[in-house]
Amino acid sequence: MRSPSLFRWLRWGALLLVLGALLVGLTGAVLWSTAGRRLQREGTLLATARGPVEYAEAGAGPPVLLLHGSPGGYDQLLPLARALARRGYRGITVSRPGYLRTPRSLGSTPRAQADVMATVLDALGAPSAAVVGVSGGGPAALEMALRHPARVRALVLIAAVSGPYGVDEAALREASHLGLGWDLTALAGQASPSLGLRLLGVSDPSIRRELAADPATREAVRYLFGSLGTTPLRAAGYRDDLWTTEALALDRRLGAIGAPTLVLHGGDDESVPLDHGLRVAAAVPGAELEVRQGAGHALPILDRPWLEERLLAFLDRVHHQGAGAAGPGGTAQPGAPPAGGPR
Repeated sequence: MRSPSLFRWLRWGALLLVLGALLVGLTGAVLWSTAGRRLQREGTLLATARGPVEYAEAGAGPPVLLLHGSPGGYDQLLPLARALARRGYRGITVSRPGYLRTPRSLGSTPRAQADVMATVLDALGAPSAAVVGVSGGGPAALEMALRHPARVRALVLIAAVSGPYGVDEAALREASHLGLGWDLTALAGQASPSLGLRLLGVSDPSIRRELAADPATREAVRYLFGSLGTTPLRAAGYRDDLWTTEALALDRRLGAIGAPTLVLHGGDDESVPLDHGLRVAAAVPGAELEVRQGAGHALPILDRPWLEERLLAFLDRVHHQGAGAAGPGGTAQPGAPPAGGPR
């Protein structure tokens, strides 16, 4: 027979568990509601020949198509799109299939996603674009250069996956259970850029203060952590990225890429090891390689000025070599801000 005191403790314990579950559920609902409103406000569904693709863009000028990492969404690379806009480019960032409002059914493999991206350019009236693949967006960017060479004016890979990723069962299980823990981490990184930088591995407080003092870096931190939130809307794409990179067989075909190619990679990248960048640089004819010694995976944030300087110099050179001084349709030219500023 249970003692009265034990019964009371069990009753209070059950009540606390119920209250805890309600609090977690309420927190998750608030996060979903807030993030959902922001995502719908900044992103737009584009009707393509394959189906709806979520995207956002900034600026006017030569188009640059940005393919986000894993997990992610169109929102992950909005700061980079805006940086491109300030230099006279049209930065276009999309949610790859399985992420946010772009249906997974459009394409769960890099090849299929490359075909979808070609229809995105069609719908936006862009005959060609520079294509930038970041991290897990690398395979789709490479496939686009291989399958649609006339559409890819230049190819840039930033800390990008280019071959088998060595995914284990634990990682696949994690991808199947993304949830509130990821959302809370995302909220923390958005609320405090300094904390976000700490979560990215910047342990030195003085370096964190210096980085957090830069408005562009703060914006990049907020958007990166924002792109990790509302994870049920990103989990399907994340799982596909992990599964399909295991079966990549790009090595034998990389030599067929004819687009001017730039590879940017951190020398100490533990998420996507430098070997991925070296593979592309060695195989693609004329590819340029820039290694940021001592840098990790978060190049667009922790090494943002270095990355933007090299990316823009490469795009300027490719654009002017291909089109001379006059841009397509009389649009704003690289090297100078567009007349209306970023939008």
